[in-house]
Amino acid sequence: VFSFFPDTQYPGVWPLSNMTRAQHMVGDHERELEFANLGLERFPGHERFFSYKAGALAALGETDEAISWLETAYEQRRAWLVPCMRMPLIFDNLRDDPRFKDIEHRMGLPEYPR
Repeated sequence: VFSFFPDTQYPGVWPLSNMTRAQHMVGDHERELEFANLGLERFPGHERFFSYKAGALAALGETDEAISWLETAYEQRRAWLVPCMRMPLIFDNLRDDPRFKDIEHRMGLPEYPR
């Protein structure tokens, strides 16, 4: 994954998190998913990678699995889920799904403005 790091020891959670989000923004969702999985493996307790993985899966059309990751993040009370639910683009293709709306409702969030 990180061929540009010769020692394969990635320096930390924040650069990996930022690179994961950047892959989403440029539309490389396969790589985004790869980075999110790596983040979950290397930093299993870190908040962002749950939502980032769900976002990558949603972008790849894996709606059921994306919702499952959102449910897990909700059940575990992952704090980063709240801002991610409101970020433009990440979950746009899930916003009309009744299961997504149910998670929003249970979180006490108003419907996302269109």
